[in-house]
Amino acid sequence: MLLVRSIHSNPSVLKRNKAPILQAFSFFSNDSKNIEPVNLFKLDNIDLCKFAKKHNKNLNKCQQIIPILESREGGLNELMKHMKVHGWKMPRGSFNPLLQNYCMSRKVQEALDLYHHPAFHPDSSAFEILITGVCRKGDWKQALVLHEQMQ
Repeated sequence: MLLVRSIHSNPSVLKRNKAPILQAFSFFSNDSKNIEPVNLFKLDNIDLCKFAKKHNKNLNKCQQIIPILESREGGLNELMKHMKVHGWKMPRGSFNPLLQNYCMSRKVQEALDLYHHPAFHPDSSAFEILITGVCRKGDWKQALVLHEQMQ
């Protein structure tokens, strides 16, 4: 930040022009990945999977990538295949928005298929979403099974 202040010594300039200053700072600190953001929609399924693996500790990035892959034919299957083959996991909660979307759209079977995939590792909120979804469907037996598995 000392370098940025030497470029713009006037504090009012710093307040008005935060983005260019941060870009200049990231340039000087050799962190070029902040200058050019990646357009996820332009990446194909395999590149998105590689991007997800690279950022697999970042819940926010994973929650951006999953709906893009899910909207493409075979995209979500490609991601799950990569996760299973390479043995890597996404942060807990990454798939929760997708599970919520499935359950709200009455696609409970798709949510359960995702839950049963070997690469999927649910957290307690994923179980809550699934149990609510199967209860809405009236499948009390499945709700009890999920509740037992949550323990």
